[in-house]
Amino acid sequence: LSGVKDSEHLIYSRYLSDMKHNFDKSWRYKTGSMQSMHFRDSLMAENLTYQIDSLYAGKKIIVWCANIHSFSAPYNKDYRPLGTYLKRKYGAQAYSLDFTSYGRYDKTGRVVDRVGKLAVENVFHATKSPYFFLDLRQLPNNSMLKQRFSSVINQGIDEEKKWHEFIDGIFYIDINKAPIYR
Repeated sequence: LSGVKDSEHLIYSRYLSDMKHNFDKSWRYKTGSMQSMHFRDSLMAENLTYQIDSLYAGKKIIVWCANIHSFSAPYNKDYRPLGTYLKRKYGAQAYSLDFTSYGRYDKTGRVVDRVGKLAVENVFHATKSPYFFLDLRQLPNNSMLKQRFSSVINQGIDEEKKWHEFIDGIFYIDINKAPIYR
């Protein structure tokens, strides 16, 4: 029975620690700032690696998060995303798959929120494929997608980066549609 109590105490102590850290983050950093995101992602990494190594040890897991949190390289000097911690600890076992689109349909059926004219999503859109997957790990080094290119992978912001240094794969959805609930 003491093993059960120890496990229960560990969970409660982690829960209370998370609450303390969340209050600390709220008091120390401006909401949405890079410092706030960095602190938050470091806590997410601590919690997730605990779960991976204890609750899900030896199992394949899928973690769903906003694209920026999955980046496996520092976004800038002030922000190290969750994915960097996972890539450092688990190496090639960690695979970051990010989603991107050319645009989305509004309520009237018009395509809105289209990408900028330099974004790679324009090339993807020209394929007329409704969706596809690109494994950036498997591309040859001379591939255009292993060089710097412009994309809206990060929250719809048009950015030029060597994206293969941040993510392992791209899941492209040509035009996003509102979900249908059944």
